[in-house]
Amino acid sequence: MKTKTIRHLSHYLVLLIVCFSGLISIIFTPHRRDVQALLVSLIALIYFIWGILHHKIERELNLEIIVEYLIFSLLGSLAVLSVLYYL
Repeated sequence: MKTKTIRHLSHYLVLLIVCFSGLISIIFTPHRRDVQALLVSLIALIYFIWGILHHKIERELNLEIIVEYLIFSLLGSLAVLSVLYYL
């Protein structure tokens, strides 16, 4: 049980680093909405791939999980992009 917790912690640490790096990159490109949109899309893609790989490693991957990660990554990126372009 303890090794599974440590393994999960390392997986989520990678995701946290990717998201934090993306956020910092978006902050440091304030007047480049095209670059910001690319970064948001890239973060969403990485999140989607990370979710699939995480569940594949845990042997819990099924179609429902894939669709869930796809929907959340699309909705999240659309929400952020709408804020970027309309504010």
